[in-house]
Amino acid sequence: MNGESDRQKSIATVVVAGLAACAAGIVLTRWGLAAMPQRLFAGYPGAQLAVGAFEPGVTALAAALTVLAAGFVPAITRLSGWAVSAAGALLTLAGLQFATPGGAGGGVASQALLAAGLGVMSGGLLLAAGQQPRAGRLATAGGFTAGLVLASSVVLLLAPRGYDPDALSPEIYLPGIALALAVAAAVAAMSRPVPAASPTASVWGPAVATAVAAAVLYAGNAALAATVDSLRLSRDGLASQRRIDFVQDLARYGMLAVAVAVGLVLTWYAYRRGRADLARWTVLCLALAAPLHMGLVRALYLPSAPYLMLLAALTAAALGVAAAVYADRWLPADALGICLAGAGIAVSAVAYRQGPSWGYASAVLIATGTGFALAAGLTRVLRTAAGAPVDVAGSALLGLGTVLLAGQALGLLTMEAATSTGYGGDVPLTLPGLSGALAVVLLLLFGLSRAVDRIRRDIQDEARRPVS
Repeated sequence: MNGESDRQKSIATVVVAGLAACAAGIVLTRWGLAAMPQRLFAGYPGAQLAVGAFEPGVTALAAALTVLAAGFVPAITRLSGWAVSAAGALLTLAGLQFATPGGAGGGVASQALLAAGLGVMSGGLLLAAGQQPRAGRLATAGGFTAGLVLASSVVLLLAPRGYDPDALSPEIYLPGIALALAVAAAVAAMSRPVPAASPTASVWGPAVATAVAAAVLYAGNAALAATVDSLRLSRDGLASQRRIDFVQDLARYGMLAVAVAVGLVLTWYAYRRGRADLARWTVLCLALAAPLHMGLVRALYLPSAPYLMLLAALTAAALGVAAAVYADRWLPADALGICLAGAGIAVSAVAYRQGPSWGYASAVLIATGTGFALAAGLTRVLRTAAGAPVDVAGSALLGLGTVLLAGQALGLLTMEAATSTGYGGDVPLTLPGLSGALAVVLLLLFGLSRAVDRIRRDIQDEARRPVS
C-alpha cells in the first residue's frame, strides 16, 4: 500500500514539475525574450538602442547569481529549487505591476525588477531540475521547452481578435499561474530530501562566464554603434548609395560577429567544463537564439494559426525528449532541429512574396525545429551533467545565457528576417547561413563525442579483460 502511495506521489511530483516548467517558459518568453522585439516595434529612438536592451543581460546575470548563491548559502541549498523559482515569479509579478502595460514603455526600475525576477525564476527552475530524479528532469526539460516555444501561441489564443500586441498582456494571471505552479511543485518536492551542494561544486565558473559574455555583448554593441555612426555620412555630410550599402552590411555582419563572440565565450568555458557534450549545448543555444526570437516576432505581430503552432510545439518538445533518451547515441537531434529551423527562416524571408501558405510553413518549421532541438539538448544536459544539483544547474545555465545574450545581439537581424524587410530584392542568407554553419559544428561535436565514448569503452573493456 505504501509503495502504491509513493508511486502516486512520484507521478504527481513529475506532472506538477512539468506544468510549472511550462508556465515558467511561457513567462520567460513573453516578458524576457520578447524585450528586444517589443522595443523595436515600440519605435525606440536609435540612441536608446546604441547599447541595446539591458533586460536580457540582467536576466542572464540574475539567473547566474541565483545558481551561484545556491552553491554557497546553506539556506538556499536546503530549499527546493521550485521555492526559489516561486520567489522569482513573485518578483516578476511585482515588476509587471509597476511597469506600463505592454512591457515596452515601463520605467528602468520596473524593467530591471522584471528582468531580475525572470532570472531568479529561471535559475530556480534549473536548480529544481538538478535536484530531481530522472523522470522529473525529463518532465522539466520537456515542459520548459514547450513553454518557450508555445508562449506566443498561448498569448494569441488568450487574445481577442484585432488586439494590440503592445497593449494586451495578461500581466497578472500568467505570472500568477507560474507562481502557483512553482509553489505546488515546491510543496510536492518536500516529500523528497533535497541533495546538498558539494563543497567542491563548480559554482563560480558559469557565473563568471555569463558575466564575461554579457560584457562582450554590450561592449561589442557599443563599439559597433559608434563605428556605424562614424561611417554613416562622409565628411561633407552626404551619403552615396555605395556608402549606404556598405554601412548596412557592416551593421548586419557586425551584429552577427557580436553574437558569435558571445557564443564563443560561453562555448569555450562549456568545453573546459564538460568537453564536447556540453559544448554542443551552447552551440545549439547560439543557433536557436534567432529562431526563438523570430517565432516571437512572427506570432506576436504577424499572427497565424495558433492552434497549429501549439500542436507543433508540443509534439516537437515530446519528440525531442524521446530522441535524447532513446536515440542520443546515433541521432544528432540538435543538428537536425537546427536545419529545420534554418529552413523555416529562409522560407519566411520570401513568404510575403509567395502567399500565406508559405508563412504558415515557415512558422511550423521554426516551431518544430526549435522545439525538437531545444528539448533534445536540454534533456541531454540534465541527464548527463555530473555533480551536485548546483553543478547540473550551472551547466544548463550556460545555454540559457547564450540564448538571452546572443538573441539580443541578433535582434535587428531577426526583425528583418521575420518581417521580410531590409533586403531589397535579394533573399537574406545571414541567419539561414548561421544556422547551417552551426549545424555543421554540431555534427562535428557529435562525432567527437561518439569517438571519445568509443575510446573510453575500449579502454574499460581492456581493463576488465583478464591477464593471460
